[in-house]
Amino acid sequence: MGRLGSGLMATAIVCVLGTVTFAGCTADGTTNDVTATEPEEKEPSVGLPPSSSGGTGDDDDDATAVDAGNGKKDGGKSDGGADAGKPPPTPGDSCATLDTIVEKTCGACGKHSTVCLADDQGQGSWSVYSACTGELAGGCVPGESVTEACGNCGTRVRVCSKFCALSTPACTGQPVDSCSPGTVELTSAGCASSSLFRARTCRADCSAPGFSDCAPPPTTINVAPTVGSISSTVAVLTSGKVLPKLAGTCPNATVSTTISTPYQYIQVRNTLAKTVTASIYSGVAPGGVVLPTTLASYAGAVSPTADEARKACEKGTNSLGTSSLTGDNKHASLDGTRKVTIPAGGTVTVFVAARTAYDAAKPADSTGPVKLNVRTETVE
Repeated sequence: MGRLGSGLMATAIVCVLGTVTFAGCTADGTTNDVTATEPEEKEPSVGLPPSSSGGTGDDDDDATAVDAGNGKKDGGKSDGGADAGKPPPTPGDSCATLDTIVEKTCGACGKHSTVCLADDQGQGSWSVYSACTGELAGGCVPGESVTEACGNCGTRVRVCSKFCALSTPACTGQPVDSCSPGTVELTSAGCASSSLFRARTCRADCSAPGFSDCAPPPTTINVAPTVGSISSTVAVLTSGKVLPKLAGTCPNATVSTTISTPYQYIQVRNTLAKTVTASIYSGVAPGGVVLPTTLASYAGAVSPTADEARKACEKGTNSLGTSSLTGDNKHASLDGTRKVTIPAGGTVTVFVAARTAYDAAKPADSTGPVKLNVRTETVE
């Protein structure tokens, strides 16, 4: 009895362990080896991007059938024989169930539809597709690509995704030590006066010539032609050129009757054939220091001097700037909702002034060089 009990116990243990390593045990306690089978991996399906077909019905867009009576989808299968993932119906092809509606994507993530209608013989055939509706505002057609200029004489190819948005790849092909065409680089190196600078203007091929002799900085600059590029000059504020302080908020600015501040007008030209929006901001000039400033912009190339004309500024006169742009919020900035719009071929005039009145006892508080930067935000 002891041996029989021990044998049964051993068989039971084997059967229990067998459930871990084998497929199973027989009724009499014996075990059969079974080869384990790995589960089969299925290759994931890859969906194609929607087509930009304008309604010919001969593309490969997915189609969704809708019952015309209750507006419900019937699981992606239509009576016209178009399963989900298969080409949608082609206008004129036969269909089995009248009034069945099939939708497909079009344009920039929009939809249009065809309906099964009876022909002259009473047989069903698919109608032409309706107009494309519900497209994504500002979207693109999946699969399309756009080659555009970027950086300094570089290019990039932007491809439209299935979500109807263009990719933003890195800019390539920019020359080494490149610059933005038409922009001016200034340096005070080798100049004896703080109001003189050496300059070099970037060529059309994004290369820069050597620096010029020391001279006053230009009072007219061009906007950079590519988004994100910056054109700069220096506004030199002196005690010999002052105007009553401009305050308040444009376009309803005020002119002080008691305080005068050093100022300079800078013309910013848009030589492009498209409208440009730009952030304009002041900063530390080469060899200079932080100088609290105010800014205001005016349409056109005329520098206003009369009080009423000065009050009619378009943007400004904010006293604190965006420090991520200026480096210090004591420098003013026209950015965000205060960005400046410059029409194609147009010019804006920028008023750059010290924030505090000129004081002969403390001239450094209101006079000196101020760098004026114009960053291109959009070109359209």
